[in-house]
Amino acid sequence: MRLVATEAVKAKLWDERELDFGEVLEAWESCSGPWLIDDRERNRTQPPTVWELAWTDLGRLLKLVVIPHRKKGIAVLRTAFEPDEDEVKLYEANIG
Repeated sequence: MRLVATEAVKAKLWDERELDFGEVLEAWESCSGPWLIDDRERNRTQPPTVWELAWTDLGRLLKLVVIPHRKKGIAVLRTAFEPDEDEVKLYEANIG
């Protein structure tokens, strides 16, 4: 599946987090699953928004939040950022 992002999302990543889309792509390539569903009311989408933690080539841990469109073979990036300790614990607790 190919990761895509709008120019607005790419700009927000850089402006708010100094995160380049190239780093996001590195993390995307290192994803090994599982993806967790974001079922919070305000984040519900169709298809469901999912997220995973993954590493960039330089060892930066990122939380990737995407909407997968499997039939189209793409995942649309909603956001990416360095997760806080609670998000890391939540992810680790859910992957077993």
